[in-house]
Formats: sequence, C-alpha cells, structure tokens
Amino acid sequence: MCEPTVPNGFDIVIGKGPHLQLQFIIIDDLGKICSIRESFIFRHKIPETIEDLKNLVIYPIRKKYLEIPDKTIGFYIYGLQYKYDTEIEILEINKLESDIEEKKIYPPKFILFGVKNTYNCINTDVHSNNSYIFKKINYTEDKKNILSISLNESLTKLNKCNDYEVFKETINIKINIINKVKNNLVKVKEENKI
Repeated sequence: MCEPTVPNGFDIVIGKGPHLQLQFIIIDDLGKICSIRESFIFRHKIPETIEDLKNLVIYPIRKKYLEIPDKTIGFYIYGLQYKYDTEIEILEINKLESDIEEKKIYPPKFILFGVKNTYNCINTDVHSNNSYIFKKINYTEDKKNILSISLNESLTKLNKCNDYEVFKETINIKINIINKVKNNLVKVKEENKI
C-alpha cells in the first residue's frame, strides 16, 4: 500500500489503516484551550458481507463509548481514508490471514477537522482537510458520552476512477454534447425555414 502524505505532527496515523482518531479539546484549570494528549481510534466494524460496506458509522475501538471529559469544548478529528478497486478486495483486506495481491496502489486520503461539542458542526476556525466526510457525532441521550461517528463516505472507499468507469463517463459526456449540437442544428434549420 502506498504511504499517505500527511502534515508534520500527524505521522501517528501512518500504518493504522482506514480510521479516524479523536482528541478532546478542553479548557484547562488556567482557562487556556488545549487538547488532551490521548487520542481515541474509531473504525468501521469489520465487514462480513458486501452489504456491510454500506455502513457509514465508525465506533471507538475496545470501548463501548467514550466519556466526554468536563470542560470539553470540541474535538479534533484526523485519520485516513483508503481506496480499493472492488468490494471483494475490501472484504479480503479485513481478513487477518489475507494474502491478497494489490493490483493498483492508491495513496490514502488524509482527513483533518475540528468539531464543536454538542453542536455537531465543523469548527471553521480550525484548518481542515476533507471535512466533507464528517456527518455527525452520535451521543448518548445525556450528551456525556460519544457512541459513534456518522460519516458521509466510508473510510474504505471504492475507487470509481478505474479505466472502465472513466471510459463510460467520457462516452456519456460526448453523447450529451452530440445531442446538444443536434438539437441546436434542428433549431437553426427550423428558424431558417420561417
């Protein structure tokens, strides 16, 4: 697999596969905004069927939920999204004993954004990369714990830019252009008859 390009200070994401890490941003006892040093990893549940790949929710590993510390004002979330050629490849890659041969190598996509606590919105004051992937944080009813994170895209994404897809898309664009030109010619002919 191709190594991702990540900003300085984010090398911790390398070698962990598709995942997001969450760090709590708090106001300390001196009134300063800071992050808690520990980060928590979120992943998709290991898919067993192709249908499982449609699940866009990630969960904290080795925990049922994350308790939100007092004085938390937000979260810093970062990690990697991987691309694969087929659904079967994604299922095979998740098997520990898999010896799957990778036909193509796609660089993982680095993700980085901040979220305001309980508002479930991107913090625009924080630099972000690919924040569109974030949908919302799922809290317990009392808003004291994080159960999961919902995404707009899977962290194990199918590469839609294989040769066939590009060819098909190009043909469709050309057909649309040809149809527009034909329609314009018909209009011009009709206008000239009048």
